[in-house]
Amino acid sequence: MGLGVRNHMKLRMLGITRNITSDTTDWEPGGRMAFRSLTPRRPVIVTATHLFEPCEAGTRYTWSMGFTPKGIGGRLAARWAAALLRRNAVAQQQRVRTVIEA
Repeated sequence: MGLGVRNHMKLRMLGITRNITSDTTDWEPGGRMAFRSLTPRRPVIVTATHLFEPCEAGTRYTWSMGFTPKGIGGRLAARWAAALLRRNAVAQQQRVRTVIEA
């Protein structure tokens, strides 16, 4: 991983598989990483930032995402994607908590 690295992912949401390419826009080992989607180019451009900060209990992890509408239907798609990913993030947090507390 590093600044400018291209990331290729396969995402499946609601039964639909998408191939996604993103660019690493920020890279501070152990502290911060950020990505911007390159493909698909429509209907939204996605940015994601991951922060790792020391705290009393160890490390605080913060994940934030932004959605920029593009083209026809972009605003609706951005709201829809944000809602789905928010729901997915909550489910991931619950799974991680279950593993940590086991």
